[in-house]
This record gives sequence, structure tokens and C-alpha cells, in this order.
Amino acid sequence: MEDKHQLWKLIYEHLATELTPQSMKTWFDDTQVVSFAPNALTLYTSSFKRPFIEERYMPALHRAMDSLYGGTFDIHITDDANAMEVIKMPLIDSQLDPDCLSEQYSFNNFIVGKSNEFAHAAAWATTNVTNTTNNPLFIYGDSGLGKTHLLYAMINKIKHDTPDSTLCAVTAENFTNEIISAIRTNKTKEFREKYRLVDMLFVDDIQFIGGKDYAMEEFFNTFNELYMNNNKLVFTSDRPPKEIPMLTDRLRSRFESGLVVDILPPDFETRVAIIQSKAITLGLPLPNDLSFYIAENITANIRQLEGAVKKIMAHHQLMNAPLDIETARRAIKDLLSENPGLNPTPEHIIKEVCRFYHLEEDELLSSSKRADIASARQIAIYLVKTLIDISNTKIGKIFNRDHSTITHSMSQVQNKKDNDDRTAREIDIILRNIRG
Repeated sequence: MEDKHQLWKLIYEHLATELTPQSMKTWFDDTQVVSFAPNALTLYTSSFKRPFIEERYMPALHRAMDSLYGGTFDIHITDDANAMEVIKMPLIDSQLDPDCLSEQYSFNNFIVGKSNEFAHAAAWATTNVTNTTNNPLFIYGDSGLGKTHLLYAMINKIKHDTPDSTLCAVTAENFTNEIISAIRTNKTKEFREKYRLVDMLFVDDIQFIGGKDYAMEEFFNTFNELYMNNNKLVFTSDRPPKEIPMLTDRLRSRFESGLVVDILPPDFETRVAIIQSKAITLGLPLPNDLSFYIAENITANIRQLEGAVKKIMAHHQLMNAPLDIETARRAIKDLLSENPGLNPTPEHIIKEVCRFYHLEEDELLSSSKRADIASARQIAIYLVKTLIDISNTKIGKIFNRDHSTITHSMSQVQNKKDNDDRTAREIDIILRNIRG
């Protein structure tokens, strides 16, 4: 039986003889095989594509499987992220073809802007196997900003440049599950050999290791073993080491001992570049005014920018809608209604701050100097200034405060955030609530 990667290549080739290149690129560019058994096939795709594939392309999939293997197959399409995680973060060794990692994740198609240029430079430097400075590399930022893309780009480049290197890539959740299973089945020796006898270790979403005692202890020892042998370590996280809850101090200090870099939401110019790059990849002739419209209305998440382009393409192809602002407005309206945090308004931010601190909105906007209200008000001001590109004067009008008060609030909250873990955690939680 073919491996999953080879099986999907065969299915893809059969589909391509029946469907147009545009349909293949639009609907099957990131499909992967989850499982394959006699008369049963499970495929993974995104939640956006799954209903379209099930409705329009299931007969073509059945014909492809019948042509390849004969007989009737029970074909299931899943968009379960857990299923994807199993296949998207494989153990990499020198025997595996580098193509097992999707070519869409490379440095060539990573759009660099002010928000991510330092992280990009650090990731590129890390791929030089003779460069042992800044080890470990710790990249953090909100979901959908490109952390995992950089991680895959590093792996792909290293496998291309030094194919004899042994690399291991895993999510923190899978690492945790593996150590628990190894302890239960008395296979800790095999587990340790798997992770400690490699040239480089990549761990995605390392924040999930916090609070899991067995995993943290084993990971601490694995880290030390690799680090002492000058082997490289790369981690991604949705927050910096100091803000990972229930993380042991000694593990936190290990993470902070190398280079810690962040990725921020892209600025307007970078968002436009990302949108246009995705449109070119999909073969969609997206006019500039539509690119600008998307960039102005979705500000927080690269993944959603790309999703907006795909939704506009779906409206254009499936409903013969013209490529104009009205079509874009309908497509983006759906996205924004699903997640208002993609382009948060001051009202949305104030609402989430009040919800977190159990305050009424008129209390927060009042002249009250009560400590809890004043603190929440300063955090709301800080978040409005951070998430929305408007002047202090406009923010002052929203909160009924003068320009100097806005400046003072920004300074106060930034100082607390840098020096008080509780404040940093509270802001992080509110940010997540805002962004859905």
C-alpha cells in the first residue's frame, strides 16, 4: 500500500484529468490523506472547503478511487484540527523525502513586513547548521500570523541544504501524549532516543506544555541533552516564555536563554501584499481596490486574509459574482460576523474589557476614580491604541479624557505589562476574547 503522501499524489493526478487546473488549485491544494483502509478513505481539508468538496466533488473522488483500486469506497472528509495535527507535524529523518512537507511553506512565499522581519531573519539564520548562536530560537505571536509557516520553512530549507541532517518536529501536545504513553507502556528509553538523538528539534505550540509535570520534566532533560551537544532547538508559542502559565522557572529560563522574537499583526502594506500573493497563487485576477478593501477590514490575522480571498473566489466562481467591492463586502461580512475581532472597533474592545472585569460600560467611561474602574479603563485605552490605528485625540474623545491622560494610561499599562505577570496574563486573555 502506498504511504499517505504518495496515495494523495495518485488521487490528485486522477482528479486533475477530470477537473480544471483552477478547480484543483482552489479546492484541493491543501488536502491530505488521514487514513486509508480497505474500502475506506478519510481526507483532511479546511472547514471552508469541506462542504464544497462534499457537495460538488465527491463523485469525482469516488471515480478516482475506483480507477485506482476498483470497487466502492466509503470516503469521509474531515476538517478536525486534531486529525490534521497527526499528519502535519511528522517525525522527519534522513530517510524521508523532503516533499513530505508541503511546498507552500517556504521562505520564498513568506511575505515579509515590519511586523515579522526580525522573526524571518532569525529563522533564516537558524537554518545555517554551522550557526550555533541564538540557540534556542523562540518565536511567539497570536494564531494565524505565520509562526508555523516559518517553522516549516526552516525544516524545508535545512532538508534541502543538508539532507543528511536528522530533524524532529512535533507539537507540544503530541510530545505530552507520547511521554504519558511511554511511561504507561514502559518505553521511556525508546521515547528518549527518538527526541535526543537528532540534530534539531522543532516544537510547535510549546505553551501547551505548561502545567503538565511529566512532560515538563522530560522536556527539560531533553532540552539539556540537545543543548549541551550544540544541537538546535526551535519553539513556537502564542505568548512569550514569561507569560506561559504553570511553566517551571527552570524551563522558562531555558527558553529565554536564546533568542526570543515576536510576530505582530501585519501592517496595511503587508496585508495588501499577502492578499495579492494569495490571489496570484489561486489564479484570481483580484483588482487593487478589492485588495485594499480586504486589508482595511481584516487586520488581525493572516489566515483570515487568505480566507477572505478564497471566499471572494468562491462567490466569483460558484455564483458568477463579479470581482467588485459589493462581492467582497458580502464575503467579508460573513467573516466579520463570525469573528468581529478581525477588525475590532473601540466599542468591541470596551465591551470585552468590561465583560472581563465585570463592569458596566457606563462605569468604565465615567469619571470614577475607583481603583478597579480606573485600572480597567487604562487597559481599555491601551488595547484601543494597540489594536486600532487612531490618534490619541480620537481615543480621548471615546473615553472622555484629554490627550495627556491617554498618553499616561499607555505608559502605565505598558509598565505593568512588562513587570507584572498578572496584568500581562489578563491583557492576554482579553486580547484572545477580542479576537475570538
